Amino acid sequence: MRIAQWLQDALGSRERRGREIIEILGSGCKNCDVLYENLWTALKNAGWSAEYDVRKNKDVNYFIHLGVFVTPVMVMNGKVLSAGKVLDPDTIKALIQKERATKGSTH
Repeated sequence: MRIAQWLQDALGSRERRGREIIEILGSGCKNCDVLYENLWTALKNAGWSAEYDVRKNKDVNYFIHLGVFVTPVMVMNGKVLSAGKVLDPDTIKALIQKERATKGSTH
């Protein structure tokens, strides 16, 4: 994938800009799908679903760029939060809360 296309995909549409990005990286296996669903459950339970742009990403070159070689992977704004684990919704919520706290978010 060309860098310009990757950047455009990463930035997303104008409607998405300003929202934080959470990605689930993987091949599309069952574990990746379960992590994706658990992420949505965590966001909905916390009342955060409108604040995040959630994406699935199957681009192996992107995985390598991030330095991850096991899936599924959860990435928030380009930072790997988890790799090789299917996290439950409560654990996902805790990881997101921790990341939000380090960014000084008041939500």
